Amino acid sequence: MRRMVKVMCLCAVLGFSADAGQSQVAAITSPVPEERRVALVLGNSAYQDTKDIRALTKPVNDAFDMAEALRGLGFEVFPGADLDYAETLSVVDDFAEAAETADVALFFYSGHAGQIEGRNVLMPVDTERTEDNGTVYYERVVPLANVIARLDRAPGVKILLLDACQNPLTGSLTTEDQTGLAGVAAGRNVFIAYATLPNREAYEGIRGRNSYFTKAVLSHIRVPGVQIEDMFKAVRRDVSADTRGVQIPWDNSGLVQDFFFDPGDVEASPETLWWQLAAVNKDPDLARLYLDRFPAGTHAKSAEALVNAPDGKASEATGNNTRQERALWQLVVRSRSVDLAREYLEMFPDGPEREAARTLIGRAENRAAETPEEACVNLALHPRDGQSLRGGVPMWQLAGHAEEAITACKRAGTDNPQEGKYLGLLARTLWADGQTQLALESYEAAIALGDMRAALSLGLILEDGRRGVPQDPERARALYTSAAHRGFSDGLINLAVAMRRGVGGDKDPEGAFLLLKEAADAGSPLAAINLGRLALQGFGNGEAQGLKYLEDAIRYGAVDAFLPAAILYDQGRGIRPDPFRAADYLLEAVAGDRGDALALLTEPHTRAGWSPDTIRAMQATLVRRGLYHGVLSGVPSAAFDTALADWRNGGYLRPDEKRGLQVGSD
Repeated sequence: MRRMVKVMCLCAVLGFSADAGQSQVAAITSPVPEERRVALVLGNSAYQDTKDIRALTKPVNDAFDMAEALRGLGFEVFPGADLDYAETLSVVDDFAEAAETADVALFFYSGHAGQIEGRNVLMPVDTERTEDNGTVYYERVVPLANVIARLDRAPGVKILLLDACQNPLTGSLTTEDQTGLAGVAAGRNVFIAYATLPNREAYEGIRGRNSYFTKAVLSHIRVPGVQIEDMFKAVRRDVSADTRGVQIPWDNSGLVQDFFFDPGDVEASPETLWWQLAAVNKDPDLARLYLDRFPAGTHAKSAEALVNAPDGKASEATGNNTRQERALWQLVVRSRSVDLAREYLEMFPDGPEREAARTLIGRAENRAAETPEEACVNLALHPRDGQSLRGGVPMWQLAGHAEEAITACKRAGTDNPQEGKYLGLLARTLWADGQTQLALESYEAAIALGDMRAALSLGLILEDGRRGVPQDPERARALYTSAAHRGFSDGLINLAVAMRRGVGGDKDPEGAFLLLKEAADAGSPLAAINLGRLALQGFGNGEAQGLKYLEDAIRYGAVDAFLPAAILYDQGRGIRPDPFRAADYLLEAVAGDRGDALALLTEPHTRAGWSPDTIRAMQATLVRRGLYHGVLSGVPSAAFDTALADWRNGGYLRPDEKRGLQVGSD
């Protein structure tokens, strides 16, 4: 059947791995509920580059990695790579039969796709394109609605993951309405995620093995204790940051029950876990890797001290701790760090994930050297553009290797003239190097190509008049507005701040509050923290609403939200006091923030402000971890201070120890 098609491309969703066809790595251990999970995972790359349907580089990789991740999360996977029309129909039939008795059925597609009169179709590798009097036709396409109809037979949760990438046409037949997938309504108990907004293009991505969306999803899919809606807020945040506000993932939920890819308890942030592993093992190599990943991290000074310390690594007995092994492997699979995989094998040569670690290392050794795009990003990434396991490069550090970064970013910009992000990173590097005029010119060029991070950076320069650049608050506010209208979370935040302060226009505190709410709803932890603080000042619905925003920020991974949330629970401001929750949040803050919580708990002029019940609950936890040997007095003491310091520097990962608890006074 020949029908007119509006074309776009659907890339991948998720990964760490190498070429398809390699043997499957050992499954990643994760606790999952007693339920049957099935997944159909399709990835098509090998189009023939004929008749204007171009080949793709990422989809097969992404589908392979997605299948690997899902197997580790308890899914029975029906995989398909570079399938033709007949093969696609066959695997869909097999999957549909399995889905009829499944509690969870997931469909992932990566490859070219398009719209026929507003209806989405998938394009197998043997899809043919023809043209008749200017009208484009495609043969052998698979309607997405047919797959969804088969998926609907599953009695439980249904999940669709679809990643729309750049238009597949190599010719010049594209128009503004020939991009993106049409929006699909989510039925009952259905969750749908797109790599970008409906009818918009996304990027397949140039550097690395996976698409932007794929990389972000794999960074979060194994995080325990996070509901799928919250997980995709984090994905949206990461992709938006990595594409500089150009690509904003979208999802639509009709779920009537909670769903967790990994229902385990929420754990510490990757940065906190990384430092804890280095500290508890006294491992300078892990500390060095921490500094590479988080050069301006909350434990950077302690990590530098450990790198320069004369002691070696911890004893073999310490390295055999199960809690540490699980934490290190979680970091490996979330970061896909080859260096961490090597550390895993050194620390746990007989560990349960040793084969998976060896496979990851082997794949990495077969990859090509770093591309200019990778070098530019690794050398010059803005800290606010860092994904969950990449902290970005602070300006002071960028200045130290500006020449190398300028060379890489110039080359990346030349090779990718339509991607503003490399010009934006070049501008940032030129600014760090003191080349003000060239930096301003590069910022303007990046903005013209849609780089919203460049718009925010230039806006801040113009707002403050930095380095003698003439102040232009009206232009600054216009740049923030442009980024906000693109859905870029930091644009919403900067515009909100400008509106509260009246920069470049009238003050509008209520409008600022609404902008922050929009950014928080999109998954910005910074916006959620700001909302919590504003709510405590009388905006929104008071302290209870402020606590909700702070706990949203905690779910998004913002360690700075633990302390203010703990204060609310400790004091019972607008809510019922909860010393146990306050204690949990305070210990999380002590382990992961920049030292503020530790100072408030140990400084003589602030330590007495905490309720005895909260302190007693903290003492009980520290006793169970073998860190505190005093009585449960509810009163801070020198022994309590020492236990908190130990907790911050490795105690978080020590095993629980059963000890008798004493109640009394020190």
